[in-house]
Parts: sequence; C-alpha cells; structure tokens
Amino acid sequence: MTLSEKAAIVLEAVEQGFIHEDGIIRWAESASAAVEKPEPWLIKLALLTSSNITDYTRILRGQSAESVPLHWRVQMVALAHQSGLLNLHDCLPKLFNILIFDPKEAQEDSLDKQLHSALVEWEGQGGLEVIEISLANNFERLFREYLADAGEVTAIARAAGIISTAGTLGAANQP
Repeated sequence: MTLSEKAAIVLEAVEQGFIHEDGIIRWAESASAAVEKPEPWLIKLALLTSSNITDYTRILRGQSAESVPLHWRVQMVALAHQSGLLNLHDCLPKLFNILIFDPKEAQEDSLDKQLHSALVEWEGQGGLEVIEISLANNFERLFREYLADAGEVTAIARAAGIISTAGTLGAANQP
C-alpha cells in the first residue's frame, strides 16, 4: 500500500467520523517514524497544531489517492464495529451508503456481493432497530471475512489510536 493510499484511508476514516485531529497526528507521526526520509507533507501533518479538522483534511486531500477501494472502505467500518466503536445497527447505514449509494469503486468481488445482498435484505426489512438474528449472524460472518485480510487497514487504525494493539477500542476514542 502506497503512502498516498494510506492517506486516502485516513481521510476516509475522518469522513466516517472514526479519526479526529489527534488520531491524524498519531498516524502521521507513526508514518514519519517508519521511513528514513518522511515526505514534507507528512511532517507538516504531524506537527500541525490546528483545532480545525479542515486544516488536516486539506493536507490529506492533497496527498491522497483518488479513491479508496471498496474493500478497504468496508474493512474500515467492519473494524470499527469489531473494535466497539460502532454497534451493528450503526454500521449498516454506513455500509449501505458505501456499497449502494456511493460505490466509488464499481468492482465488487463475491464477498462484496454477499454484503450487498445482506444490506438489501436489511433495507427490505425497513432498516429496523432489531435485526433478525440470522441476518445479524450473517453480517458478523461477513465482517470476519473482510477482516481476515485487513492487515494494512488495521495497522493504520492502530497508528491513529482507533484500536489498541490488542484490537480493542483505543483510549482516545472511548466514551
């Protein structure tokens, strides 16, 4: 994964509400420390002291890949759910938006198609507060499958402090 793709994932996480200013700084510091000669924009991001999120997103937008692959976008939401940041009921509208309303990447693999079908079934039930147990179990299974190869997205989430090294909700984001 390129630095530009990582920046795009961080930007997507900001837009989804998973990362705030302090998480962006932690990620930028971590990414800078991981290379011998960090990019100037990454250093600027790590040293930024603004309390305005748009100052951070402006830098990220200028360096981000054009779009984040669908699979990574879904992994981010599944990771937020697994980490306790989002409950299942809050995940589903985000996923519905990613897969159905705003599919920035048109290619869907078989796992994406299964999730798409499950989301259509959920929406067909009226997006109810109480999700049928078999459907909830199906979502949980799909999330596990997405997260089976989410190493790089997970690393970004850890660096940003969204999840701890144990895979639980990071201290910076706990209520």
